[in-house]
Amino acid sequence: METEYYFVSDLHLGGDAGLGACDFTEELMEFLQRLESYARESDHPVELLLVGDTFGLWELTGVSGAAMIDRIAFEHPRIFEQFRRTGTQLRITVTAGNHDHDLACYPEFRDKLAEYNMCLDQNYAITRRCGDRTIWIEHGNQHDSFNCFQPWQDPHAQPVGYFITRKLVRAAAERSTLGRRDWLVDMEAVNPSENVPNWLLSNYFYREMHPLLRYIALPFLLFTGISLFIFLGTLLETLSLVPTTVFRDEWLYRTPLVGQPIRYFVALNLGVLLVVILAAIPAWILVRDFRRTLERYELRFTSRKRQQKDARYLAAAREVFDRHPDVIAFVYGHTHNPSLTLIDGRAVINTGTWLKRLTRIRSKWTLVPDVYYPSFRIGYFRVFAEGNQVVMQRHAIPKQVPPELTALQRILTWRKRALDTVRIPDCTLLPALQRPTAPESTPTR
Repeated sequence: METEYYFVSDLHLGGDAGLGACDFTEELMEFLQRLESYARESDHPVELLLVGDTFGLWELTGVSGAAMIDRIAFEHPRIFEQFRRTGTQLRITVTAGNHDHDLACYPEFRDKLAEYNMCLDQNYAITRRCGDRTIWIEHGNQHDSFNCFQPWQDPHAQPVGYFITRKLVRAAAERSTLGRRDWLVDMEAVNPSENVPNWLLSNYFYREMHPLLRYIALPFLLFTGISLFIFLGTLLETLSLVPTTVFRDEWLYRTPLVGQPIRYFVALNLGVLLVVILAAIPAWILVRDFRRTLERYELRFTSRKRQQKDARYLAAAREVFDRHPDVIAFVYGHTHNPSLTLIDGRAVINTGTWLKRLTRIRSKWTLVPDVYYPSFRIGYFRVFAEGNQVVMQRHAIPKQVPPELTALQRILTWRKRALDTVRIPDCTLLPALQRPTAPESTPTR
């Protein structure tokens, strides 16, 4: 009988301090319960594959080895008990990612996860049959230079990402409650992670700055663009470069009661802006050179960098497709950005994440810091063979975003939302071609 596959990745369960919280407990419980019920009534095998970073082992301290699973299970007893129940009706396969790479290195994790009816596969990549085709499955971190382990099952081959998480992300979570608001714990939710410096500046302004200072600075930051527009308009009219007299007419300043205050405000705002510009010229030169340095070290996010990151995984998929002609789909996670891309009639699937995502909404025409809008893009991929086709479905799980923006952030983002530009079709059909294939083997690296 043909097996039906469900793919999920990057749950990141567990961690010190606030990192141990789970925002999607109810959604995960319902998903597992529905899958359990479906498998019980189904006339064919069903398998759930957790494609890496199921656990946040990097974010845990004070415990080691299989005791880390005990710690996470203690923090999330309902989820683990549901894993146990669901695993009685279908196979649950767990593979290692970078945040839970220890799963690939120590055999005791197999026995520990088996207590919850979870089957651990410690290989770098695994395959599954779907009709006459093969599905290639890996976490994807091996194509990320910051999170690559060489060799794969070496517990001491710790990449740069390990130290960033241990020293920066975990430390931020521990200190999050010391601020005016508990926001530092969301550092891992910043998408992409290269935006963290800008996110820190944003949260300082909206959450940590003294309210009196914030609301004194706010009018100048908001109306900088308007003041500059008035100044440029007046300058162009004075130099006779435009035929109008709108700005020199001073109609705005003749308004009863508010005319003079507006004049003084614009003059003061322009004075402040002039000082900022004069100071910004040498600062811009230094920042520009610093940004280039960050780009060389791949620490600054640009649209070009995003394309280069995506290209790495497409190139890895092409390599697998070339070496294994029977592979119909390359499934990975790691980047937290769900997608489905077709390459020559074969699919490259990114399973995304269930974590909260903080996406940057830029403030245009003002100097007010950008706002990072919270959202969830929870879901899973379902893949199965039907007749002479391989069916690939993306199922979204709706989740309400909790109210966490400040009043000022809500006002500034009114009628603005962080929209996902990547659209994933609900259903993709690919041919399950009949061709001779070699016996299935488990790839290693």
